[in-house]
Amino acid sequence: VAYCPERLVQGKALDELATLPQIVGADDERAGDRAAEIFRRLGAAVTLIGRFAPHAEPELSDVLAQVFRDEGIALITARASSIEGTRGVAVALDDGTTVSGSHLLVATGRRPRTDDLGLSEAGVDTDTRGAILTDQHQRTTSPNIYAAGDVTNSPQFVYLAAAQGAAAAENAIGNLDSSVDLTGLPSVIFTDPQLGSAGLTEAEIRYLMANEWAFDPDDVLWRRSKLGLRLTAAKQDALKRFM
Repeated sequence: VAYCPERLVQGKALDELATLPQIVGADDERAGDRAAEIFRRLGAAVTLIGRFAPHAEPELSDVLAQVFRDEGIALITARASSIEGTRGVAVALDDGTTVSGSHLLVATGRRPRTDDLGLSEAGVDTDTRGAILTDQHQRTTSPNIYAAGDVTNSPQFVYLAAAQGAAAAENAIGNLDSSVDLTGLPSVIFTDPQLGSAGLTEAEIRYLMANEWAFDPDDVLWRRSKLGLRLTAAKQDALKRFM
């Protein structure tokens, strides 16, 4: 990777740009799609690279994708292989083509920054991404240590982090049995139209059925599956899907 660092923009730094950019975005679905639509409506040329809304039901991501195309946002499904540029950015794709712009928006998701917390010395286990493993009571593998929010292996939603934080505090201080119920856990892509969902996708349900998973209350996917319902709606077209 060879490019000017000033041309790389992370999601929360978008509002600090002094001029209207020509954005090339590496998309993480929620932050990338929202930023793409905002800047396109402000008049910027926008190109999104990668799978579009990969966690939404295909029928519904297709609806939103067409809305984006109608607004003039370029959607490219190829993956980025390298980035170069000093006065701008040039992103080489794995299909042999290149996309250029003034700025590269990096919206590829987040990972917990737990490397320097001394977790292994404290007996706290993490997954391969560094996320702290917890049970349904937010207790880590060290019985007297609790964790909540984006630092754990749970879905990264602010409302979920708030609920987990409350449960962790109640259990750690009050020795209670508080837990966070992920039944029908909602998620939203704040675009226009919005995509909102609750529960599992059809693909996730089929995966569970094919693998004959046994119920495990500590498993995040099972904790989301008890309702067995997914509702995803595209506001403008009133498109809904029930499982």
